[in-house]
Amino acid sequence: MGQTQKTSGDTHTKQVSLYLKHLIQNSSSNPSTNDPSWMTAHFLFTQFPGLTDVQSKFEFSNFDHRADLYLYQNDRIIPIHLFSLKKTGSIQPKNPGAKSFLDKYFNLPEAQIQLNSIIDQERERLYRYILDQKNLPHLYLSERDLKKQVSLLQLNQLESKQYRKMILESIRDQCYSILLKLLNTNHSLIFNGFKELSLIEEYKVLSIQDINKSIHVEMQQQTLKSFHNIYLLKKNTSSIYIYIDDFELELRFKFESSLSSSIKLATKLSSSIHLTEQLPQQFESINNQFLNTFEDILDSHTYVPASNNSNAIGRCNEALLIYRFIKKNPSINIVDAEIIHSTFEKHYGNLNSEMLEQLITCSETTYHSLSVFLKERFGEFYTIQQVQLVADSYVSNKLETADVIFTINYKNTYIEIPLSLKALKKRNSMMTLKNPGVGSILSYHYFDIYDDMQLYIARIKEKYQSDLLTRKEVLSIVSHKITEHLKKASQTSLESGLRNMIGTNTSVISFYQQNMCSIHSYLQVKGPVEVQQTSSTTTRLSWMSGQEEIRLRVKFSSGASHGWSSLKLSCERLIK
Repeated sequence: MGQTQKTSGDTHTKQVSLYLKHLIQNSSSNPSTNDPSWMTAHFLFTQFPGLTDVQSKFEFSNFDHRADLYLYQNDRIIPIHLFSLKKTGSIQPKNPGAKSFLDKYFNLPEAQIQLNSIIDQERERLYRYILDQKNLPHLYLSERDLKKQVSLLQLNQLESKQYRKMILESIRDQCYSILLKLLNTNHSLIFNGFKELSLIEEYKVLSIQDINKSIHVEMQQQTLKSFHNIYLLKKNTSSIYIYIDDFELELRFKFESSLSSSIKLATKLSSSIHLTEQLPQQFESINNQFLNTFEDILDSHTYVPASNNSNAIGRCNEALLIYRFIKKNPSINIVDAEIIHSTFEKHYGNLNSEMLEQLITCSETTYHSLSVFLKERFGEFYTIQQVQLVADSYVSNKLETADVIFTINYKNTYIEIPLSLKALKKRNSMMTLKNPGVGSILSYHYFDIYDDMQLYIARIKEKYQSDLLTRKEVLSIVSHKITEHLKKASQTSLESGLRNMIGTNTSVISFYQQNMCSIHSYLQVKGPVEVQQTSSTTTRLSWMSGQEEIRLRVKFSSGASHGWSSLKLSCERLIK
């Protein structure tokens, strides 16, 4: 809630309380007949006859945790929540902090601690990412100093929007996973949290202004003692929706103001008859539009050559697979259809017609292979509830990023299936698993054997910028440094680092020139692990007598014309 809106709401509450005191005491007052505060006070006075007193929340010490008004009627104390809105507006019942709502409303203190830790990590990661983008040093900055540095930046509106989207989507997804586990184990806590957050059984008094600026006052209060249907879905980039029978509660993550401000939840309650029963038909209608728009984009393809189209191939492969799933299963909820459209439209022009056609054809094969995989895992008793294309800008746990996330309903238990999708020309190709910064590979992020790699690279950078080292020499020196430390590492550290690098997500690999697909559960790492320097820029880690291997290739993130750019490590696996 913006400060002006909050101030306006506080003023409305104080005025209603004052006018209502006058009415209770039979005091004379001559407000404007179209004054929303006076009309609200008069409405309450007539709706609750025999009032003896009224108190506003500002008469209590902890007023931020109180209803707006308390009406005293005989032996009853009646809490009242006040809202002022336009004719087309909707109620936002609560505006809790992201760092308190799980504990306060869903009775999940441990999960709240977990989410708070995630929020802090995501903030720090985002701040470092922003400073990286601005080429500003941040290696030894504390969280407090990072926050200060970012707050001093003059970010344009587009940048700010992008950064907000990155962190809010990540936090939303983590919170959704927590609530999904709760839905699987304790419906009652979800139900009670829904009622508390939505104020559904509380008295809500609305002063509504129409287009002619006339004021209408009404009261809402529903009884919800039990439920038949309950669903939990993600929508857009920052919202979770809780559906209970005829009611829908949106929980939207947002910054209170700037990127350094606290993260809050904006809530919105709406209702319609048979809402949950009609969700499949509603999704089918929405998905019809999605399919039509996607096919219109396909029909307008124009080839625009690019120097490197590997990212375009991967992103188009992901969008096409989701298109296939929606085509075959039209009642699936798409978390954010706009991201799929925009991602596909952004990249497909970099593919020539032949390559695009190969990807389209192979997406059908991949769809059938993945359907068989899911059937073998879950049998006949599963449905796909929702699908999410993870955005380019996603900055969550770098060790466990997915490209597409399916939510499966298996015997009334909801399971998230994160998938890593890859598109390779043919078998016996190198598949890139990750592209982390070289500075993080030996630290706690992966192998946890050497914490000063970033400082080491900073010294290499100084030599390079002083023309003491060539680009080729930089890559070779850094690669040999990585090999040197890995050779000294214990087997436990090597196995742990490889597991962190490979992750636990299932990999779905499309060989688009051969129209084939293979699906791999996460790769097991069983020692001993051998370390070799196989070229001037590549380190090879192999195990199972050389049957499995990962190659770590050092590279600059940009070409020579850009001068020094950050060093990346292409972590590659041979797919046979």
